[in-house]
Amino acid sequence: MGRFPFLRLRPFDSGTEEQRSLERYRRAGLTTLLSVFARGASLAVMFVSLRVALPYLGQARFGVWMTIASLTTVLMVFDFGIGNGMVSRVAALAARSDHTGLRRQITHGLVLLTAIGILVGGVLACVAAFAPIAWLYRGAAPAVLAEARTALVVFSLLFGISIPLQTAHRIYAGLQEGYSALAITGLMSLLSLLILPFLPLLHANITGFLLATYGLQQASGAVLLLALRRRFTLSVPAMTDLRAEDARLLVQSGGLFFVLQIAGVIGWDMDPTLVSALMGPASVAVYSVVQQMFLLVSGPLSMLNAPLWGGYADAHARGETGYLRRTLRRSLLGTFGLAAAGVAVIVAVHAPLAHLLTSNVLLVPGAFVVIFGVWTVISATGGALAMYLNGLHILLPQVWTSLAFVIVALILKLILIGPYGLDGVIAGTLASYLLTVVLPYLTVLRRRIAAPLRAA
Repeated sequence: MGRFPFLRLRPFDSGTEEQRSLERYRRAGLTTLLSVFARGASLAVMFVSLRVALPYLGQARFGVWMTIASLTTVLMVFDFGIGNGMVSRVAALAARSDHTGLRRQITHGLVLLTAIGILVGGVLACVAAFAPIAWLYRGAAPAVLAEARTALVVFSLLFGISIPLQTAHRIYAGLQEGYSALAITGLMSLLSLLILPFLPLLHANITGFLLATYGLQQASGAVLLLALRRRFTLSVPAMTDLRAEDARLLVQSGGLFFVLQIAGVIGWDMDPTLVSALMGPASVAVYSVVQQMFLLVSGPLSMLNAPLWGGYADAHARGETGYLRRTLRRSLLGTFGLAAAGVAVIVAVHAPLAHLLTSNVLLVPGAFVVIFGVWTVISATGGALAMYLNGLHILLPQVWTSLAFVIVALILKLILIGPYGLDGVIAGTLASYLLTVVLPYLTVLRRRIAAPLRAA
């Protein structure tokens, strides 16, 4: 066989460990290729959004939109980790060819998450409609606040719908068929790309831009859900078929992922919200533009590493440590090297890139770009390790380090944002991550993390 024998469409047999390893790489490769398509379409949407929305909406209204968009990852904790927990559970059941167990797992997971989505979406919509929001958009004009409130209500309803729909993506990841989900996601991004240039002509407001981007993203989950229904003959179970024990196990399996999600949200996903509240929505626009620049680096690396979660879980369920060692080593070294090279390029061309993205509307500070680039390298490498830890369900080390990270990061950000502004936000994040995550992983937790690689 050639140097890359797994790069083919036809599946490998599963009779030997080597064939199963190649099949995992084949599926990961397909997922990565479709990730390039999906993420490329998503990045195109991002660039077109910047070019179209920033001059049209203005810096303050654009900052409002970006703040609302950032709430997507912040609020995903409200699936209580069940979506992420299902990735490993589905992968383990698929490895045992337990089709009955798979059907039951998928059905009960979707029913539970649909109930959660209805409750969460309704509560958030009520909060958005009646709660004071001026604190979130410091210095914003009354007209901007009124527009933001309407957009927040619409976002809340869309978010409630997204909780079960996004779980369909997790199920396909557990089946090691993430490429199917990514193909649909990419097509929806292309549809957004076609719609965005016409929004100014239609005099669209913030809500219109939200529907054309985040709203269309949810349509991909609906398509996947219909495909799962047909494949596994899913149906709405009768009340007598629903057991409290099943719900308890689902919540229990996702509990640690829930803690990790909260840590990630407070640690860095809430940065735009923090910046908006303490510095104003105009500063969020600067933060978001630099963040989007480095998505050109972190995005492709996420494409390479995300498909490995299901592969790690499958190999661990079969006790195939050779695959685990090879894949983890390649993933960590490759991610660090590619991230460093990509960040160096972005830092070198950040000025013309910022001009291209914003039509010279925003001035992007060079120091902020550099420190964000360093954080991108460290966080991308940490993300590669997280796929291994998640696949093997090594969650307690992640929980303890994440909790420490959240506490230290929040304190440092609140201290540094006053004197150093945006630089202080990222500096606090970076220093906290090195101290509370990287250092423990390299010392006291190293043996726990490496133990499965030495198992017979």
